[in-house]
Amino acid sequence: MPYIKTERVGTEPIFIVFFEGKIDEQDIYTSFFSTAVYWSEDLIRSGAHVVTEASTVPGDFFGVLNTLRLTSSLEASLGDIMQHVFYYAVAGDTMSQLFANSRALPQFSGRPMPLYRTLEDAIAAARQNIASRLQAASADTTVSADAF
Repeated sequence: MPYIKTERVGTEPIFIVFFEGKIDEQDIYTSFFSTAVYWSEDLIRSGAHVVTEASTVPGDFFGVLNTLRLTSSLEASLGDIMQHVFYYAVAGDTMSQLFANSRALPQFSGRPMPLYRTLEDAIAAARQNIASRLQAASADTTVSADAF
């Protein structure tokens, strides 16, 4: 089975999903629900940042299309929660690039999935995104009537 495990980075809202080998439909479901067990209302502020480590996954065109179809279907079933989930991928082959670029298309969820060459780079990007979200959440956005 190509899905290996899901691991949280310390106490940070970063979850790494590890794959090795050709991914099938069951792997997608297993990995998707392995991250869902970590969901809590606390993740609304910081977001849940899911890094897919797929650098050893062989890609093929039909596998990419099937994965896009399944992931967008699973995400659609979760509705409002998905606005708080951010994806990153670690891989470097052409099929991974196709998958990452296609995720941003409306028919495949319209959610970007930046692609990184190393796990460290993906984690750094997630940390930067978390810091930005927390800073925005803590900013005072109320406007006094006296301001007008």
